[in-house]
Amino acid sequence: MRTKARLTLALGALALLVFILAGVGFATIWSLRGEGRDLLQANFTSIEYMQDLVAVLDQHPDSAAARSRTQELIRRQQANITEGGEEQATAELAQALQDWYDTGSNPDSTAAMRTRITRIVELNRDAIVRRVAAAESKGENALVWIGLTGTFCAMIALSMLF
Repeated sequence: MRTKARLTLALGALALLVFILAGVGFATIWSLRGEGRDLLQANFTSIEYMQDLVAVLDQHPDSAAARSRTQELIRRQQANITEGGEEQATAELAQALQDWYDTGSNPDSTAAMRTRITRIVELNRDAIVRRVAAAESKGENALVWIGLTGTFCAMIALSMLF
Protein backbone atom coordinates (compact mmCIF):
# COMPACT_ATOMS: atom_id res chain seq x y z
CA MET A 1 0.00 0.00 0.00
CA ARG A 2 1.34 3.40 -0.95
CA THR A 3 2.18 6.01 1.65
CA LYS A 4 -0.45 8.43 0.40
CA ALA A 5 -3.17 5.79 0.67
CA ARG A 6 -2.04 4.84 4.19
CA LEU A 7 -2.08 8.48 5.29
CA THR A 8 -5.53 9.04 3.80
CA LEU A 9 -6.86 5.92 5.51
CA ALA A 10 -5.31 6.89 8.85
CA LEU A 11 -6.63 10.45 8.68
CA GLY A 12 -10.08 9.18 7.75
CA ALA A 13 -10.06 6.80 10.70
CA LEU A 14 -8.88 9.56 13.04
CA ALA A 15 -11.63 11.85 11.79
CA LEU A 16 -14.17 9.09 12.43
CA LEU A 17 -12.83 8.63 15.97
CA VAL A 18 -13.08 12.38 16.62
CA PHE A 19 -16.70 12.33 15.43
CA ILE A 20 -17.47 9.35 17.66
CA LEU A 21 -15.97 11.12 20.68
CA ALA A 22 -17.86 14.32 19.87
CA GLY A 23 -21.09 12.36 19.44
CA VAL A 24 -20.72 10.61 22.79
CA GLY A 25 -19.98 13.92 24.52
CA PHE A 26 -22.85 15.72 22.80
CA ALA A 27 -25.38 12.97 23.52
CA THR A 28 -24.38 12.82 27.17
CA ILE A 29 -24.56 16.56 27.71
CA TRP A 30 -27.86 16.77 25.82
CA SER A 31 -29.43 14.13 28.06
CA LEU A 32 -28.28 15.95 31.20
CA ARG A 33 -29.45 19.33 29.92
CA GLY A 34 -33.20 19.05 30.16
CA GLU A 35 -33.67 16.15 32.51
CA GLY A 36 -35.83 17.03 35.47
CA ARG A 37 -35.99 20.76 34.77
CA ASP A 38 -39.79 20.87 34.78
CA LEU A 39 -40.06 18.80 37.95
CA LEU A 40 -37.54 21.00 39.74
CA GLN A 41 -39.50 24.06 38.69
CA ALA A 42 -42.70 22.50 40.03
CA ASN A 43 -40.95 21.71 43.34
CA PHE A 44 -39.75 25.29 43.66
CA THR A 45 -43.24 26.52 42.81
CA SER A 46 -44.77 24.42 45.59
CA ILE A 47 -42.29 25.85 48.07
CA GLU A 48 -43.14 29.37 46.90
CA TYR A 49 -46.86 28.70 47.34
CA MET A 50 -46.27 27.56 50.91
CA GLN A 51 -44.11 30.61 51.66
CA ASP A 52 -46.80 32.88 50.21
CA LEU A 53 -49.43 31.08 52.28
CA VAL A 54 -47.48 31.65 55.49
CA ALA A 55 -46.91 35.31 54.57
CA VAL A 56 -50.62 35.91 53.91
CA LEU A 57 -51.64 34.23 57.15
CA ASP A 58 -49.03 36.11 59.18
CA GLN A 59 -49.96 39.52 57.77
CA HIS A 60 -53.77 39.59 57.55
CA PRO A 61 -55.21 36.29 58.74
CA ASP A 62 -58.79 37.46 59.28
CA SER A 63 -59.43 39.50 56.15
CA ALA A 64 -61.60 38.37 53.28
CA ALA A 65 -58.74 39.08 50.88
CA ALA A 66 -56.46 36.78 52.87
CA ARG A 67 -59.04 34.00 52.84
CA SER A 68 -59.47 34.38 49.08
CA ARG A 69 -55.71 34.39 48.53
CA THR A 70 -55.15 31.30 50.69
CA GLN A 71 -57.86 29.42 48.80
CA GLU A 72 -56.24 30.43 45.52
CA LEU A 73 -52.84 29.21 46.74
CA ILE A 74 -54.34 25.89 47.83
CA ARG A 75 -55.99 25.46 44.40
CA ARG A 76 -52.68 26.19 42.68
CA GLN A 77 -50.88 23.76 44.94
CA GLN A 78 -53.45 21.05 44.21
CA ALA A 79 -52.74 21.54 40.50
CA ASN A 80 -48.97 21.32 41.11
CA ILE A 81 -48.65 17.88 42.71
CA THR A 82 -45.40 16.18 41.69
CA GLU A 83 -44.25 14.06 44.63
CA GLY A 84 -45.55 10.98 46.35
CA GLY A 85 -47.45 11.99 49.46
CA GLU A 86 -47.82 15.59 48.32
CA GLU A 87 -51.44 15.15 47.26
CA GLN A 88 -52.41 13.81 50.69
CA ALA A 89 -50.39 16.52 52.46
CA THR A 90 -52.11 19.19 50.35
CA ALA A 91 -55.56 17.76 51.13
CA GLU A 92 -54.67 17.73 54.83
CA LEU A 93 -53.47 21.34 54.55
CA ALA A 94 -56.71 22.39 52.88
CA GLN A 95 -58.66 20.76 55.71
CA ALA A 96 -56.40 22.31 58.37
CA LEU A 97 -56.81 25.71 56.76
CA GLN A 98 -60.60 25.31 56.74
CA ASP A 99 -60.51 24.27 60.42
CA TRP A 100 -58.30 27.27 61.14
CA TYR A 101 -60.85 29.64 59.61
CA ASP A 102 -63.77 27.83 61.28
CA THR A 103 -62.26 27.96 64.76
CA GLY A 104 -61.08 31.53 64.58
CA SER A 105 -57.39 30.73 64.31
CA ASN A 106 -56.93 29.06 67.68
CA PRO A 107 -53.41 27.85 68.62
CA ASP A 108 -54.15 24.14 67.99
CA SER A 109 -55.44 24.68 64.47
CA THR A 110 -52.61 27.13 63.77
CA ALA A 111 -50.05 24.49 64.81
CA ALA A 112 -51.78 21.83 62.70
CA MET A 113 -51.82 24.11 59.67
CA ARG A 114 -48.16 25.08 60.03
CA THR A 115 -47.23 21.41 60.42
CA ARG A 116 -48.97 20.62 57.10
CA ILE A 117 -47.22 23.53 55.39
CA THR A 118 -43.86 22.34 56.71
CA ARG A 119 -44.59 18.81 55.46
CA ILE A 120 -45.23 20.02 51.90
CA VAL A 121 -42.08 22.14 51.94
CA GLU A 122 -40.03 19.18 53.23
CA LEU A 123 -41.42 16.84 50.55
CA ASN A 124 -40.41 19.27 47.82
CA ARG A 125 -37.00 20.10 49.31
CA ASP A 126 -36.22 16.40 49.66
CA ALA A 127 -37.21 15.87 46.02
CA ILE A 128 -34.90 18.70 44.93
CA VAL A 129 -32.00 17.16 46.87
CA ARG A 130 -32.69 13.73 45.31
CA ARG A 131 -32.78 15.17 41.80
CA VAL A 132 -29.58 17.15 42.29
CA ALA A 133 -27.83 14.02 43.58
CA ALA A 134 -29.10 12.05 40.57
CA ALA A 135 -27.89 14.75 38.18
CA GLU A 136 -24.45 14.77 39.84
CA SER A 137 -24.27 11.00 39.52
CA LYS A 138 -25.19 11.16 35.84
CA GLY A 139 -22.59 13.86 35.31
CA GLU A 140 -19.92 11.66 36.88
CA ASN A 141 -21.01 8.73 34.70
CA ALA A 142 -20.86 10.98 31.66
CA LEU A 143 -17.28 11.93 32.47
CA VAL A 144 -16.36 8.25 32.78
CA TRP A 145 -17.94 7.36 29.43
CA ILE A 146 -16.38 10.32 27.64
CA GLY A 147 -13.01 9.49 29.21
CA LEU A 148 -13.24 5.83 28.21
CA THR A 149 -14.28 6.71 24.67
CA GLY A 150 -11.46 9.24 24.40
CA THR A 151 -8.92 6.72 25.70
CA PHE A 152 -10.16 4.10 23.24
CA CYS A 153 -9.95 6.58 20.37
CA ALA A 154 -6.45 7.65 21.42
CA MET A 155 -5.30 4.02 21.59
CA ILE A 156 -6.59 3.35 18.09
CA ALA A 157 -5.01 6.53 16.79
CA LEU A 158 -1.64 5.69 18.35
CA SER A 159 -1.78 2.16 16.99
CA MET A 160 -2.16 3.60 13.50
CA LEU A 161 1.13 5.45 13.87
CA PHE A 162 3.14 2.29 14.43
